Amino acid sequence: MLIPEYQDNLYKAALAVLRDPADSQDAVQLTFIKYCQSDLDFRDREYIRKWLFRTVLNQSKDIRRAFWRRSRTALDKSVAAPEFRSQISQELYEAVSSLPSKYRVTLQLTIMGTSRFGKSRS
Repeated sequence: MLIPEYQDNLYKAALAVLRDPADSQDAVQLTFIKYCQSDLDFRDREYIRKWLFRTVLNQSKDIRRAFWRRSRTALDKSVAAPEFRSQISQELYEAVSSLPSKYRVTLQLTIMGTSRFGKSRS
């Protein structure tokens, strides 16, 4: 089945763009809905993977641009900070988080092996 195979990585890709778990879940759900409703010929597994990641990134960008998302108040103070095993892990997380979105997302996707710019890890 397609959903269990790609769900986690699509969620991570959406989270890299949106930085919000609920919005990321929405982007993944919308991606799978589009996949089910599409009448494209999805014979090649690599094409399916690329299409899913491109679609979830586009969905994420659409959600990020949405008026209601820009108008709401952030709840960052109520969300617990992630716990790190070492000081270097925390510093790396903070450094990556401080990057502009286009660089942060590219770096995170490359690390996950899903970037369209580089070869994916297998």
